[in-house]
Amino acid sequence: AALLAVIPSWSAASITPAAVPEPKMVAASAPTSIPLEANLNNQVTLLGYEYRKQPDKTRTVLDVVLYWRANEPLEIDYTITVQVFDEKGVRIGQLDTFPVGGMLTTRDWLIGQILQDDYPVEIVPQGRAVQATVRVGLYDQDTGRVLQVFLRDGRGGGREARVARGGRVHARD
Repeated sequence: AALLAVIPSWSAASITPAAVPEPKMVAASAPTSIPLEANLNNQVTLLGYEYRKQPDKTRTVLDVVLYWRANEPLEIDYTITVQVFDEKGVRIGQLDTFPVGGMLTTRDWLIGQILQDDYPVEIVPQGRAVQATVRVGLYDQDTGRVLQVFLRDGRGGGREARVARGGRVHARD
């Protein structure tokens, strides 16, 4: 009986934390590699991004790191879409997910906190290196409603923020 009482406690303390990633909140003063300041309907700001190819011998994965800040309470659990296009505009990768590997909802974001989140996008093999463009957006999966994106200079009104243009991705077979 004592052993049965210990197993749930041990499981909660050692197995669960490894299986459920913690959101990575960063300080406002923490630098992001490439600042962006994309305003999504005044609800969320995409502050910046980084991207890098993950080492993997069996597939090509582009790790897109995004820095988000909620500007107001979010009443909808938005889905984040990260899409990768080649130089001809053909989509070669896409990931639609909730933040923190699907373990956090946007309704849980706290106003003003900055979330650093990774989005590993698998790239379809192209047999060659391509000049990639990455686009990011937020949408309501139930209604299809998309948050409109406006950049700091006023450009926008589109459905996605172009966060990386012309980065070389080696998408080989």
